[in-house]
Amino acid sequence: MQLKVSKRHNLNNDVTIQLNGAKNALLHLLFASLLPNAKTVFNNVPTSLNDYLAVCDILKVIGAKVYEQSNTSVEITPPEKLSEIKVSTDYTRRTRTSLMLLGALAKKVSKLIIGYPGGCSFSDQRPFDIHLQGFEALGAKVYHDEYHIAIEYDTDKNTEYKLRYPSVGASINLMLYAAIGSAEVILHNIALEPEVIEVASFINQCGGWVRIDHNTRSMHIKGVVELIGVNFRIMYDRIQTMTYAALAYLHEVDVCIEGIDTKEYIDKPLRILNEMGAHWRFDPAKQQIYFCGKISKLKPIKVTAMPYPEFPTDMQPIFSVMCIKANGPSEITDTVYPERVKYVQELERLGFPISCYNNTIQINPNKSYRLHATTMKSYDLRAGMAVIMAASLLDQVCTITSAQQVFRGYQNLLENMTNFMHISIDDN
Repeated sequence: MQLKVSKRHNLNNDVTIQLNGAKNALLHLLFASLLPNAKTVFNNVPTSLNDYLAVCDILKVIGAKVYEQSNTSVEITPPEKLSEIKVSTDYTRRTRTSLMLLGALAKKVSKLIIGYPGGCSFSDQRPFDIHLQGFEALGAKVYHDEYHIAIEYDTDKNTEYKLRYPSVGASINLMLYAAIGSAEVILHNIALEPEVIEVASFINQCGGWVRIDHNTRSMHIKGVVELIGVNFRIMYDRIQTMTYAALAYLHEVDVCIEGIDTKEYIDKPLRILNEMGAHWRFDPAKQQIYFCGKISKLKPIKVTAMPYPEFPTDMQPIFSVMCIKANGPSEITDTVYPERVKYVQELERLGFPISCYNNTIQINPNKSYRLHATTMKSYDLRAGMAVIMAASLLDQVCTITSAQQVFRGYQNLLENMTNFMHISIDDN
């Protein structure tokens, strides 16, 4: 898929955007819905996202029933009486969260085989062995070759285990595995991202027992015999929220995001905006946050992307583009996925004042630069948004290739982006 993007003049001074639930929470929760022995209903669901559709296809192929009650509500009924399951790479390569099948189903089937997961390609070094080593520590038998991963539930055993890195996916996957059964599991060095907390809340509402200690980065899980189905509302999307914040300051317009019931999840990015001199205000009564681009004059920043609650790696490419509006050079270093810098070379071809050295992205809008239209590739979801944002600064039309990546994570992408730019799908 290709997109055509160019600058839109005479923008509306005030933009309002209604957000649905967070992609990163939703995908994990869809797999978590396989744990209960009854139907689960999720509300505030972004049903148009490509990643959501990919997970629904996986659920259907293993025998689950997926029924969309509306364009924001979906009902999941888990399959009955499973024995052996094999899911091919045709399905699993469409989303990295397909790994969650291992934790959700290992104790419900005699044998489970899945193809390798897919997802963003900003790094060839996103190992899933941290998942597999965790399963083995919890008592599962795990096998894999260059194409498939197989897991067999062996025996429940009380376990205390430390993850070598606070991986969001591994923290959730091991939680899913430990939620059912008779064992008591304590995990150390877990991820504390809101998506992890959401899955824990879901399991607890279903009758499970999960406790998280933020101070020690530990999770205590007591397995239960059975989980029940519930109605569950998906949290708002913190990355989409801050993307529209960046667009507000990039195009100097005011943007109101609706559906924000807490600013806790975006506390660190909001603090960074404060440091930059960007004005914003949160209205908890109306569940709205306002990003005041018209009156904000940005100052440069030096920031490092680290695991939550620090500045998120997913915002690194987005803020890098926004920093062109600062009155001096900025630096953003990524310690989570330092390899996600392929978009920098795309922006350099545009003439964007950006470079990368030793995993630090440098943006220098003070030096002489001239943007010129070109074709840029979307290497991953957030990189795709970064090149789209940069292209929206040019009067000439830019072409964005591999643009299907961006549709994986942004609800109503074309409709919302039209508030800031000319954007359309290239049918040629």
